Amino acid sequence: MKRLQILWLLLSMVATAEAQVILNPLLPQMGLTMKSQLWNLSVVNSTNQDIQGQVQVLMTNVSNNQKVLSGSTRYLLFPRGLKQLSANEVMPVTYNVLVPSAGVNAAPDGFLPVGVYDVCYTLMKMVGDHFERMAEQCETVEIQPLGPPQLAYPGNNDEVDRTRPLFTWIPPSPISAFSYLTYGYTLVQVQSTQSPADAVQKNIPLASAQNINPTNYPYPPALPELDTGKLYAWQIVAFSAGSSIARSDVWTFRVKKKDAPAALAPVKNFYTRFQQDADGSAAICRGTLFYEYNNAWNDEYVQLKLYDISTANRQEIPLDSAKVLMRYGQNLKQIEFLKMQSIIDKHTYLLELLNGKNERWYLKLEYRRPL
Repeated sequence: MKRLQILWLLLSMVATAEAQVILNPLLPQMGLTMKSQLWNLSVVNSTNQDIQGQVQVLMTNVSNNQKVLSGSTRYLLFPRGLKQLSANEVMPVTYNVLVPSAGVNAAPDGFLPVGVYDVCYTLMKMVGDHFERMAEQCETVEIQPLGPPQLAYPGNNDEVDRTRPLFTWIPPSPISAFSYLTYGYTLVQVQSTQSPADAVQKNIPLASAQNINPTNYPYPPALPELDTGKLYAWQIVAFSAGSSIARSDVWTFRVKKKDAPAALAPVKNFYTRFQQDADGSAAICRGTLFYEYNNAWNDEYVQLKLYDISTANRQEIPLDSAKVLMRYGQNLKQIEFLKMQSIIDKHTYLLELLNGKNERWYLKLEYRRPL
């Protein structure tokens, strides 16, 4: 019984001593991004003596309870009364990155990892050759990126020419603050009674994707073309190491109305289709070559090269229109050979097409000069 009384007395003395020292973190409500901002705090020493020791900090990720970063100041003197601390006063600080995959910047003046964290401070008093804990205080903070992802194309309230646009955006900043940055993409139709943000939240997506690595995403070729009579809204969500960190603004756009494309008009000429086999298609060309290409990947441009294969050494023939503008789906195009002096009558040529997926398509032709 006497031992229990002594133990209770010792615990009471420790609790009383801790209550006499108070740590008060002064972290900003918004805009906590740098390590130096962690050291804005005050220490109230209500004991009857000065304290020599150090302040330690520990950051724990709330989502998975991982301890990601710790730090400790140099030895400091805490006189009786109030002492205000700042980054300049506690330097140098020793940091330890506890989870390398968490995307923590190791530099002393670097950025803090984005996310929600418990930040716990401990004042350790130097007693002889060891430390004793004098006070502890924790706060939960949300560290946000300095800038969310910025949408680029289609522009806000824009009218686009293509029914299958290539959506592009700019990464959140600073890029060094994130680990394994990926994106989620959402496209919805906006009803007449909705705001764009409401539509993104409530409507079933027309198109969506996750784990996008580049900062662009083409409208999927397997989905129906976008309608010229509808309003669309889109948004990008950035993820760092699988955790959502920031959302872009919601932008809207429409597709321009166009006249009936020339490809739908009655075709008066025979068009030869490109094949992936070099011997898959052949044509006889009399002055003008009419060719067909199915742009399944929605490339804006394709590259053309022409080779004379009638001779032993295959010779490339320069083309005036080596870079050809395309639209999604069927494209009917032509090349005027009459104006090309390097084209020889009754020679065989190979026309090669290279698309954005580095696929090579071929069309073989025999040229006959018109009478």
